Amino acid sequence: MHVLNATELIPALQKQWRTVSFADIAADAGRIVGISKEGLKILYWDLTSEHGSGASWSEYIMPALGPAEDLNSIDKRSVEVFSADLEKLRARGVTQVGLWKRSR
Repeated sequence: MHVLNATELIPALQKQWRTVSFADIAADAGRIVGISKEGLKILYWDLTSEHGSGASWSEYIMPALGPAEDLNSIDKRSVEVFSADLEKLRARGVTQVGLWKRSR
């Protein structure tokens, strides 16, 4: 994995979308968050051509992620969901979980 940390290089990288593709990552993320089988077929369809979901993905996602009401709505809803989930956990009371074990 390579990390690009020079913002001036981002446009050059984005022009190489067939070579350096984030479409697989986006499709895998869809599987992880529970997108339907039909939705996954759309995401995984033809990831390397200009007709597939990989090339058109940014066309649809970028307006929603730009500084506007859409992004504010996404942020607000994510906080609401997170807050509700935390409240459910709080209501259950104290729970012990064994995340780490110390070895001696």
